[in-house]
Amino acid sequence: MIPASVFHGSIVASQSFHRSVLCASFLKATKPKRHQVSLRKPFVLLCVFVTLWLDLSAQLNTENQFSKPLKEVLADIQKKYGVQIKYVDSMVVNKKVTYADWKYRTDVEVTLDNILKPLELKVKKEGGKKFKLSAYEYYRWDVKDGWAELDRIASQYNTLEEWENVNQL
Repeated sequence: MIPASVFHGSIVASQSFHRSVLCASFLKATKPKRHQVSLRKPFVLLCVFVTLWLDLSAQLNTENQFSKPLKEVLADIQKKYGVQIKYVDSMVVNKKVTYADWKYRTDVEVTLDNILKPLELKVKKEGGKKFKLSAYEYYRWDVKDGWAELDRIASQYNTLEEWENVNQL
């Protein structure tokens, strides 16, 4: 499987090429007359510098841990899985998802869990393909997880006396 970052790099490269072509066509259209000073070389250098600077700052790489804005990732998930995610903009503003492309799975709920847990967020299913984004609630457990924890605790003691002795220490 080819990582999405490879495709992103080729898209950025083609955008850079198109910017350079636009600059060159602008220069042909604004060719100076003989008695005018030519600003052609400084303009070309400026175009090249700006193009490279924009591409380098926006490119996904290890320096920024291939991070993407959460809002962009949620929009991509909605499109890819055909779901609707309700959220307040204040919950997603200035939040970045590191290594976002690597957290996608075939199941939308697993994907959302992978992406949102590190940001201390979660989704609640509202039925069908509708979800609502909320803060992660550490004090709430799923029923099956709660029973599993109770079974783990109960397996530590065989009798009432064992339990009472441990709690008196």
